[in-house]
Amino acid sequence: MIDTIQAEAEGLIEELERRTIDEGFSIRVSSVLDGYIETDWLNLVTQESDDGDIAHPERVILLRFWIDPVGPPGYQLTAEAVHRRVFDPSLDPRQTEVMVPEGHEGEAMLLRILGGIRERFGG
Repeated sequence: MIDTIQAEAEGLIEELERRTIDEGFSIRVSSVLDGYIETDWLNLVTQESDDGDIAHPERVILLRFWIDPVGPPGYQLTAEAVHRRVFDPSLDPRQTEVMVPEGHEGEAMLLRILGGIRERFGG
């Protein structure tokens, strides 16, 4: 999902972090300089940071956000919600990730976060 937001990078990152935490995620990586946020994996059933539901990988999701400057003070905000299609220790974990399907709770969470960002900053 991509949107253009009129905001300063620091304020946008802070607001993304706050709204993401409000949805139950822990922030694993956040960098204003790199314009990047990544959460820990979140089990949607237990609401705990967990990436080990081998029987139901679609229940465990991760969010990523990138912001790229497009003109003062605007940023292109790109966001994704992913789950693992399979647990395979022989593969790089990123190779097993797929975008959550339309209608998935992870998509709904991401849309709430992005809706709050648009509400706060416009877009």
